[in-house]
Amino acid sequence: MVSAVKMPDYVEANNRVIEYRHWGEIIPEKFNDFLIYEKNLSPLLINSYSIKWQELKNDNSPLRANINGEIVGVPEDFYDFIIYKHSRKLGAVREISLIGDMMGNSTLGRGDFLYASRIDFMIKNGGLKIVKDDDIKYKRVICINNIGEDLDD
Repeated sequence: MVSAVKMPDYVEANNRVIEYRHWGEIIPEKFNDFLIYEKNLSPLLINSYSIKWQELKNDNSPLRANINGEIVGVPEDFYDFIIYKHSRKLGAVREISLIGDMMGNSTLGRGDFLYASRIDFMIKNGGLKIVKDDDIKYKRVICINNIGEDLDD
């Protein structure tokens, strides 16, 4: 038998309502609290998930995204617009502050590793530049390269 735990939209605890967007917001010590939401999956549903997974594997995209509740393959640069948007808003900023701003103001549920690796790529390819370097990469100050040239005229 295969079972799954669907994360609830909210949980009532200690006289308050806690809303979750993704499992990454829940500390592992609290996982047991969610076992009350465990359900056995039917063979039909298991087969359906298996077919969908095979389709995703065959697609072989470098990244997966949940778009309108459906997992689809997307290009590596799919989330880059978020980095540019927040970089424009914040200007020259420490990388850790940029990543924190993106994660704190987005419901996409992407982790810091994805943003950090894309920022590294964008620096190497000239989309972003290092204004002030640091031995600890998250402390370096970065901004959009040629910020005045890439804005709409």
